Amino acid sequence: MSIASSATLTLAGLVLCHAAQAATPAVPSALEDSSPRAVELSRPGAQQGSVLARGFAVGPYAGTPEQAALAFMDQHGAGLGLPPVALEAARSSTWRDRTRVHLRQIHDGVPVAGAGAVISLDDAQRAVMASAQLVPDLSVDSLPAISLEGAITTATQALALPLVAPARAQLWVLPDARGGRLVYRVQLWPDQPGAHWRATIDAHSGQLVTLRDMRQSAMAQVYEHNPINSGLVDVELPELDGVDYLMSEMAVVHTMVYDGANVALSQTAVADEQGDFFYEPDDEIDIYDDPFAEVNAYWHVTDIKQWFADDHGHSWGGPVGLTVNYRDSANGRYDNAYFSKDFAGDYTIVLGQGTIDLAYDADVIQHEFGHGIVDDLCDINAELDYPISFDQYGLHSAAHAVNEGMADYWSSTFQGDSKSAEYFGSAFGYDALRDLDNDRKTPDDLLGEAHEDGMIVGGTLWAVREAVGVPIADDIIYGALSSLSSAPTFLEYATAVDEHAAVAMADGDLTQADLDAITAVFEERGWYKSGRAISIADGEMEQGLFLGADLLAGYVGSSACTLARSFDGGLLFPLPFQFSFTVPTDVEIEAVNIDFGLEKATIPNIIDDDDLVYSFYLRRGEMITFQEYNLYDLIGMDFTILTDVIDFDLMIDDEPESVRLEVDDPDLPLVPGETYYFDLAGMNCPIMSFAIAVDFELAEIEEEPKSCGCSSGRAAGSALGLLGMLGLLGLARRRR
Repeated sequence: MSIASSATLTLAGLVLCHAAQAATPAVPSALEDSSPRAVELSRPGAQQGSVLARGFAVGPYAGTPEQAALAFMDQHGAGLGLPPVALEAARSSTWRDRTRVHLRQIHDGVPVAGAGAVISLDDAQRAVMASAQLVPDLSVDSLPAISLEGAITTATQALALPLVAPARAQLWVLPDARGGRLVYRVQLWPDQPGAHWRATIDAHSGQLVTLRDMRQSAMAQVYEHNPINSGLVDVELPELDGVDYLMSEMAVVHTMVYDGANVALSQTAVADEQGDFFYEPDDEIDIYDDPFAEVNAYWHVTDIKQWFADDHGHSWGGPVGLTVNYRDSANGRYDNAYFSKDFAGDYTIVLGQGTIDLAYDADVIQHEFGHGIVDDLCDINAELDYPISFDQYGLHSAAHAVNEGMADYWSSTFQGDSKSAEYFGSAFGYDALRDLDNDRKTPDDLLGEAHEDGMIVGGTLWAVREAVGVPIADDIIYGALSSLSSAPTFLEYATAVDEHAAVAMADGDLTQADLDAITAVFEERGWYKSGRAISIADGEMEQGLFLGADLLAGYVGSSACTLARSFDGGLLFPLPFQFSFTVPTDVEIEAVNIDFGLEKATIPNIIDDDDLVYSFYLRRGEMITFQEYNLYDLIGMDFTILTDVIDFDLMIDDEPESVRLEVDDPDLPLVPGETYYFDLAGMNCPIMSFAIAVDFELAEIEEEPKSCGCSSGRAAGSALGLLGMLGLLGLARRRR
């Protein structure tokens, strides 16, 4: 992408978030807006190369939508603070009268994982919204040392399972803090229901980097028709192909059947003489040839699929493949369900036979289908570890929270019920697995695990739905999702919803009062401040959970804490966000005091100890960066963790409870107008509740002595006082 341009970009009402670097003006002069929100939204995250801009109309552009999007980025990418990188058109989608063009970053002709832009065009082919996550300074050699065939051989040998379709491989650049890594990504489809694996092979050394199961596992949402809250009803099964089994252009259903050690897929639901499928449910636990499960799964997936086609214009290339009665072994149980895409790109949903039959719970079925919608619109799961994700800036919870929260939302809004999966939840003593009628917000309730954090997303969007009604809420939420990159923040999604709500108001479908109500929901729940970093003003406090190795206990076992401490140098766990403050220019200060309050969180089923090991890090102008490390070689699990802090200007060891930063410090002076980013990171085992307060200590002003003995200087805050505030966090939390 060239940054040379003679055009002038004049935008009215621009809202810009995620400035490229906080060390330079966040809103360039050509993009300035007098709206207070434009300034507010441009500052919370300073992840380099990331931006979301809305509220303008640039063009019209000639040519195809893809050519228009590339022309916009060529002319105005630099004005948005984005680095000069090469882009190519990847795909397009539509919402109302808008066309969304998805652009992919390339490095010497090789696609860059997770990097690209989404440009929204109106019906006059003017650019009206831009969302981008680009990676600057890639320097990796794009010429591989091993062949594509060699990479496929290495990947196939590592998987050690027979394949049902030929493996596919493609060169990619994986961004990192060292200029990138050239790899082959090898897609593998073993001969198992819905199975899809991805191997990553270093294209220079030939080493296996990771081997990842691409199936998404999740338990889902409330539904009116399950054995807990509804009875049996008669329905008309759509689109059947006129054969005796449940198969059509919409869906195909099979049952997993074990014959000794052999596994096969069979269709047990057979039409009667009238062509109908009337079967009675069987609620015995270990029933492995249950045709009712096939019928129930087919109906609920085709029902929601038709709704998406009718209400949102969504389309698919082929039928949804459903497998019911899934188990790990002939006599085993599988208390889960998952979504993936097969080698042709079609949806695959697998429903376990466990403590209950998950094919009996429509919430589970439709939640998994909702993952497919998210995957189609913005492909969130493509680049980030699931369900806990770290990158060079720390914990990146929002993207997978959006993935899980949206899957919950689609199921719940379709059924008109905020409660989720009563039947599945009843197997474990819950009234419902999840409930979107909640008040969770960021960063207070952020745990770092996708399903739990998805409650923030689902709850917030449910509140938007309650505020403006259905179906308009569904429409703007769907449209906003399709405009996001593959790793959105809370701030970016809220901004996208704002933009699409504004379009709906212009079309006469919403009022200004509706827009104000949507803004109030996001404001109350912390979305507008939650980019990759949260700015704290003088006298303000933020609170949440300081994560530790116990977060991984559910995935690597009780040895998570031992692993964190025994690894060479230790594994690092930072706060859920980086935080920042900006030195004022309108008053003279002597110092900035940052106080911390920490207390162990009470979260059932989490193994912990009492040790706290952490350090304080500070960086001027840019976010702190961490060294990433994949645990595959260590524990055979494709999971990236943090092992070191790379870029920072100040480090304080020994678990500080407060930090005083003096303006005239010769090593790191505080410059008026500059933004400073800070974080805590350490080798903690327990999950801690934290509270952070920032206090600007005013410079002493010389005055004539007064009898009262008053001083204009302010004392620093007390970390002990913050501990009292931790009671506000609601420390008891449920976790599966």
